[in-house]
Amino acid sequence: MENMNKSTLKKIIRAFLKAGLFSVLLAIIAMEGIFVFASTPAGKKAACHILASAITANTGARVEIGGISGNMVDSLIIDDLRIFEAGRKSPVVSAGRIRASYDLLALFFREVSIRHLEFDRVFVCLDIGKNREITLPGMNISAIGPERKQAKSPGPDIHIGDIAVKDCNISITDRSAQQQVVHN
Repeated sequence: MENMNKSTLKKIIRAFLKAGLFSVLLAIIAMEGIFVFASTPAGKKAACHILASAITANTGARVEIGGISGNMVDSLIIDDLRIFEAGRKSPVVSAGRIRASYDLLALFFREVSIRHLEFDRVFVCLDIGKNREITLPGMNISAIGPERKQAKSPGPDIHIGDIAVKDCNISITDRSAQQQVVHN
């Protein structure tokens, strides 16, 4: 009886190991398929659409992305990002190129871990409202403003190692005085 219990226990352990290893193997194959798809023109077009939709959902603004490149495993390059206020022909935010290197495995721990983030040829158009709060025009987010009490977000934690900004222009329009100031 004792040998039978040990034998049964060994069979159960082997079945769990096989099932566990099989699941891990399936996950690796699925991830590899995603990265292979992401490196194709159709995959990059889909990535542009997903990124533009995410920005639109969070800001309410129209977004255009010229292209996405990089290996997608640990780095990404976004070319010609433009964010438009509704009804406006010129962008309120644009970047000629955004480079990011990140740790993909951190997503499994509900973290976005960006090692390096670089913006090149950036233009930002800001408004100063009547209450002296600085905002991105026409969007439902504040760029800079009084501190607000915010509830803990259900989304992932975001960690950024370092940020570089090259060739940046900032236009600030004071809506209370109707003055425009440009900073380079």
